[in-house]
Amino acid sequence: MDFVDSHFDALTPISRRMYATGLAKELNQLVSELREIDENLETSLDFEDAYLDTSVLGERIKFGKLCNESLYREDISNDSEINNLVDIFPLNKENYSFTSDNAEKFKTAMRYLCNDANLSSRDYVYAIYNGLTSLASLLISIRHKKSKIKDNQYEEFWYALLYRDDDLFPERSFNDYEVWKEEHDYRDIQVLKDKRTQEILKMLNSGVFNYDTMPVRREINNSIITISEDALEEGTALPENLATECARFSRYVTFKDDILCIDYAKLGKYIYKHFREINDTQADGLVYFEYFLMWIHNDMAECNPKLKKYLKFYEDEELEEILNSASKIIESCKKLLKEEVPSNFLTACLKEAFYDKNHIINLKELTGQSKYTVICRMLGMIKSTGKVFRIDVTSEDIAKALATVIEKPKKDSLKRYIDKGASEMKTKLSLWISEYITKQLGSKSERLFMEMAKK
Repeated sequence: MDFVDSHFDALTPISRRMYATGLAKELNQLVSELREIDENLETSLDFEDAYLDTSVLGERIKFGKLCNESLYREDISNDSEINNLVDIFPLNKENYSFTSDNAEKFKTAMRYLCNDANLSSRDYVYAIYNGLTSLASLLISIRHKKSKIKDNQYEEFWYALLYRDDDLFPERSFNDYEVWKEEHDYRDIQVLKDKRTQEILKMLNSGVFNYDTMPVRREINNSIITISEDALEEGTALPENLATECARFSRYVTFKDDILCIDYAKLGKYIYKHFREINDTQADGLVYFEYFLMWIHNDMAECNPKLKKYLKFYEDEELEEILNSASKIIESCKKLLKEEVPSNFLTACLKEAFYDKNHIINLKELTGQSKYTVICRMLGMIKSTGKVFRIDVTSEDIAKALATVIEKPKKDSLKRYIDKGASEMKTKLSLWISEYITKQLGSKSERLFMEMAKK
C-alpha cells in the first residue's frame, strides 16, 4: 500500500482503479481475519494474535493519495488504454480462450469499471478509507485486549504451544531419557538432580529467555536456578551470561522440596509477548525440556514418594480417585433405576455436577464424611423427580443400597439425609438436578417448556 500510494499519481487512471480495487479487496480480507482474532481474544489466545504486531498503528496506516478523489476520475484516454490492454492478451491465438468475442466483453467490463456513473471517485475513496479505518479500529481493539489478558488464557496458550506437535516431543524426550537411563543410576536422586541441571543448561543455551528484561543484580544474586559445575559432565563449557539467564528463568519457576515447578501462566505470558522473536528451535527446546523434566521428576518421586504430591498430574490423579470413590457409592443404587434409564446415569449425573462451570458440587464436598451427605441429598433430589428410580422405590430402599458400601453413617442416618434432599426444592443443586434430568430423560414438550422458562 505504501508503494502504490507513493507512486499513485504516476499511474494511469485505469491502473489506479485496478490497484485500488485489489487493495480494497485485500483490506476487506484482512479486516475479516482481524475481526475473528479480535472476537476470539475475549476467551482464548492463538499463535496468529501472538504474532500480530499492533505497533503498526503508529507509523504505517496513512490516508494519502489512495484517498484523493481526483485521482480516480474518468479520463478521456481510458478508451485507448483499454484497447492497449486488449493487445496484451493472446487475441485469437490457437489454444487460448481470448477470442474477439471475449475481447469485446473484456472491454465492456473495463469501461464499466472506469465509468464514473458506475463507480465514482467517492466510491473508491470510501472503499479504501473504510478498509483502513476498520483495520485501525480492530488493531486498537486487539491492542487493548492484549493488555487485559487473564492468567488462565496465558496458561492455555502455553499448553497450545506444548501440544502443537502432538506426540513428537513426548516420544523424542522419552526415548532420549530411556537411553540415558540405560547408562546411569536413575534410582539415585542426586544423579537425577544432576541430569536436570544438565537439561536446564541445554535449554538456557538455546537463548529462549534472551528476550526477557535484563535482571538487576539482586535478582542474579537471589536466583533459585544455579548451575553447579559438579552436576555437569567433564568438559562442559559454560556461557559468560549464564548467571543472567538463570535469573531470567528463575522468574518462572519455584522449588517445592526437590521438585522444580513451572508457573505456566507466567511462562505463557512471556512466550506470548515475545512470540515474534522466539524462533522455532528455541520454542521446541523449551517444549522438549518440559517433557524431559516430567520424566526426571517421575523417577525422583519413585526415589522419594513424598515428592509425588508436587508432580504435575498428581492433582488430576487425586481428583480421579475422589470421583471414582464417590461413583462407587452412588453406583450401589443403580439396581433401583427404571428399566429405560441408562445404568450409568447416576455416575454421569454426579460427574456432570462436579465438572459444571458453576461448581454445583465442589471437591471439598466429595472428601471425608461430607461426601455421604451430599450423595444422599443428591439421590433424594433425583428420587423426587420421579423419572429415574422405579415407582416402588422408597428412600429406605436407597439407604439400604447405600449401606452395602458405607459402614458409617448407618442406614437410618442415610435415609434422613435422602429425605432432606428430597425436600429441598430451590437450592442450587436441586434446580440443577431437575434441569439435568429433564434434558436427559424428559419428553420433548418438557424440554421445550424448560427452555421457554429459562428465557
